[in-house]
Amino acid sequence: MRCNHIFAYLLALFSWTSHAIVMSPSIVEFNVQKGNSAQIVVTNNTTNKLPLEASLLELSFNQDGSFTPQPVNDFDLLVFPPAAILKPGASQVFRIQWVASWTPRQSRSYFVRFSQPPLENNEQSGIALQVHYNALLHVYANNNRANVALKVEKDGKATLVNSGNKYTYSSLLTFSQHNQIIQDTVGTLFIPPNTSLDVQSVVNLPAGEYDGYEH
Repeated sequence: MRCNHIFAYLLALFSWTSHAIVMSPSIVEFNVQKGNSAQIVVTNNTTNKLPLEASLLELSFNQDGSFTPQPVNDFDLLVFPPAAILKPGASQVFRIQWVASWTPRQSRSYFVRFSQPPLENNEQSGIALQVHYNALLHVYANNNRANVALKVEKDGKATLVNSGNKYTYSSLLTFSQHNQIIQDTVGTLFIPPNTSLDVQSVVNLPAGEYDGYEH
C-alpha cells in the first residue's frame, strides 16, 4: 500500500534512528476532553548515557496534504519534563498536557521532538551534529469531525476531499458505493482536515462523488 507525506517522513526517520531510542507509542491520538494528558515512553537503547531535550513542532498542512513543521508559539500544549538524561536501558515517561481553557476548533498535529544536544563530529572539522527523534501527536476534541468524499472526474482523475475539522485515515472509512475498489485504489492515507489529496486515477469507477463514513 502507498503512504503519504507524513508516513514517508516517519519511515525515513525511524529507518536510521530506531536503534538509538525506542518510543512507545510513536503515534499518539489525544482527545483533550477525555483526559488531561497523554504520554510517550522513551527508552535508551544504547550502552551510553543519553541526554534528551523535548520540544513541540506544530505541523502546518497545505491544501494538498503536505506539511511544514513550525515552532510552537503558544502555550496551549506542553511537554514534561523538558529534558532528561537516560541511563543505558532506562526509560523516561514524557507527558503531553493540554493546558488551554478552550478546546481546539479543529484537530491539530505535532511532532513531539526529542533532541540530543549537539556533539562535535570530530575535533578538526568542528562540525556539530544534532540528532532528532520525532513522535507524531494528533490533538482533537469531541466535536471535531472528518467529512470525507472521493470526487471522481470523467477522465478518472480522483481527489480525496476532507472538508471537516478533524483528521482521519482512509483505512477507517467506508464509502457509500464501490467501497472495496476505492480502498484498493486509495491505499493507506492520512487525511488532514480541510485538505484535498490527489489519488491514483480510478477509471473503472463512474464519475461522481462518493461519501466516506468513519467506522
